[in-house]
Amino acid sequence: KYARMMKYTAPEEYAALVPLLPPLDDETVSLARELTAQTVRWAEETARQYPCCCSHARPIHASADGGGVTSLETYTLGEFLTYSPQTLRLFRAYYAEKAKTGENLYLEIQERTARLYGYASLQDAEQKLSNPQDPAKAQKNPTP
Repeated sequence: KYARMMKYTAPEEYAALVPLLPPLDDETVSLARELTAQTVRWAEETARQYPCCCSHARPIHASADGGGVTSLETYTLGEFLTYSPQTLRLFRAYYAEKAKTGENLYLEIQERTARLYGYASLQDAEQKLSNPQDPAKAQKNPTP
């Protein structure tokens, strides 16, 4: 995954690794890009609803890659490029079902993450992180 991410974050070092990596077929690349695009759309939607919380996460777009920063888009693509076409087809079906029912997988993950950090909900984290000087909403835990 990290080697695949390096194509975008460290292209010179990536070029040296290419001969060591298994080749990618067109279907894998296409499915990985499709799933990454959906993940980015979900992240953008979540960032509009929870801007403070999302400002503490990875940047969403690959245009922010560099200087030791890897975006959600690049990280997700790198991850998906390690999966088999069959696994990616299953993910596509899962993503399609989520989208069809109006669910947002990225939002669900952020909600669970906020709870793991001790917040009652993602909304609770957003409120507390948005008003750090307010003693009644003081942050007790790291950001999600």
